[in-house]
Amino acid sequence: MIKIGLIGSGTFGFHHARVLSSLKEVEFIGLFDKNLERAEEVSKKFNVPFFKNEEELLKKINAAIVAVPTVYHKEVALKCAKKNIHCLVEKPLSENIKDGEEIVDNFKERKLILAVGHIERHNPVVEAVLKNLKNPRYITIERLAVFSPRSLDVDVILDLMIHDIQITLDIFKKSVEEVKAVGIPVLSNKIDICNARLEFEGKRVASITASRISQERVRKLRIFEEKRYFSVDYAEKTIKVYELREEMGEKKVEEIKIEVVQQEPLRAEIIDFIKAIKQNKKPLVDGEKALSALKVAKKIQEAI
Repeated sequence: MIKIGLIGSGTFGFHHARVLSSLKEVEFIGLFDKNLERAEEVSKKFNVPFFKNEEELLKKINAAIVAVPTVYHKEVALKCAKKNIHCLVEKPLSENIKDGEEIVDNFKERKLILAVGHIERHNPVVEAVLKNLKNPRYITIERLAVFSPRSLDVDVILDLMIHDIQITLDIFKKSVEEVKAVGIPVLSNKIDICNARLEFEGKRVASITASRISQERVRKLRIFEEKRYFSVDYAEKTIKVYELREEMGEKKVEEIKIEVVQQEPLRAEIIDFIKAIKQNKKPLVDGEKALSALKVAKKIQEAI
């Protein structure tokens, strides 16, 4: 039986606790947070023990979800690796590339599972659209969120855009050749709104916009192929596909239906992590994929 613990019980940690407390596939041993009041609050909500000492929790588990602020990812992940504990680390993998590489190397050396919480990759519409792509050439993505004091330890690129960077890498499966970007701080001392143009090998292009100062929430992906166009709404979990067809010499645009198997992305992410441990296989977004996304994110920061 996988004995799992939760480290960090903030906004995301709360939802991890919610899902973990409902799963029969694992034994949810308990949670730890430096904010003991918050830890006790979440433990009572989901009827799970909380630990006042992180080391005591680590002694009792063989898998962990790390949902602490990004600046502490390396510290906590390496503690877990030294104790041979498999980890699901919230995104981004780390604050910088050097730390990310150290985390990945440590888990690889010990043959431990390292998953990273790129939750949008587990959105059922993403999996559905990836199965139906033929030769994507151009992508536009908008991810707009209202301002929140959560995650202000990183900029909007590492907070929000990182989701779409990782998905774009999975769509194109090509290397990034050129990065152009513009971004500014507005309500914090870090970049709050950013647009990045990524040019990939083979003349493929992605234009990604991320904002955490919008008055409305928008999460949309559009993918263009020759004679086909995909419109994906992450929030509504819907896909619209339009294809140019020719019959009897007459051209017309038809809508194609794509089935989407609905599921909660966070639940799917955690179950994928559990399966990776049980089957000793790579999770959907492993440390190396997350590190690749982080490297592109850093190129965007440098281009601003």
